[in-house]
Amino acid sequence: MQPNTNNSNLKSGYTAVIQFLKVLGLRIARKTGLLKKKVWKLTLKLNGRRFSVPIINETGFNNHNMDEYWMLDLLRQLHLKPCSVFIDLGANVGQSILKWKAVFPHNAGIMVEALAECCNYLRKLVRQNNWSDCMIIEKVVANHRGKENLYLSFNDNTDRTASILQKDTFINKLTVEACTLDDIAEANHLEENCPHLLKMDVEGAESIIIPHSIRLLNNYSFIIVIEILTSNYSQESLHALFEQLRSIQYECYRIIKKRKRLWGLQKLENLEPGYNIDKSDFVFIKNEAAHLLNFE
Repeated sequence: MQPNTNNSNLKSGYTAVIQFLKVLGLRIARKTGLLKKKVWKLTLKLNGRRFSVPIINETGFNNHNMDEYWMLDLLRQLHLKPCSVFIDLGANVGQSILKWKAVFPHNAGIMVEALAECCNYLRKLVRQNNWSDCMIIEKVVANHRGKENLYLSFNDNTDRTASILQKDTFINKLTVEACTLDDIAEANHLEENCPHLLKMDVEGAESIIIPHSIRLLNNYSFIIVIEILTSNYSQESLHALFEQLRSIQYECYRIIKKRKRLWGLQKLENLEPGYNIDKSDFVFIKNEAAHLLNFE
């Protein structure tokens, strides 16, 4: 029996219209200040699953205004196991954990985020969706334990560009607690023979974190999804980062997007400076684990 593509397309179009109207309404409410006047108890549907995703004093708005659906597409291609854990460095207000739970509802998640406003929101998100296998670490990942500076580029308590890497554009600086990636793996007893997903959205701090984590990345079979703003790197520093991962058998693929969806993966032999923001997301995966990524 052939599927009824007309009905499927009609349903997809109807869902898109409803989502558009919902986001339009929220944008108007935000512009007029209504989002700050109460807690908005809303639901979000991803991959056929419904989640409770509130908006609290505007925090959480971006979860409903989500546009990077390529990550959801990528997750659908992964062949992971029940023991696989998602480690989200730079969790912000939970867009990535929502996508993870939409595809792997029974797998654990670890959200690492240093901004207090984001962590308070993430705790509510976890409670409202009964994610007993998810935890929040209110720290940054660095190359040491203890205190670390976190630089903010916007006057926003949920600044998505916050980084431990000092930038010329920073307008504020916070002192936060730091840990290492090794600390997280050890404290949560990650299984070495199980593939885990590591997302790094750390605004340039990958150049600090990865060299310190090489032994861990070598011992484990991570699938690493990483945003590398290559325009902020010199050719030499990009080459060094690439070769460090290459030396422990990780291959690099650039994520090709079309209208914010996953269109393909391009295997790279080197990283070159100059990619724009739409070409700054990459997947690193070990040769021996390439079968976990089902993408033609």
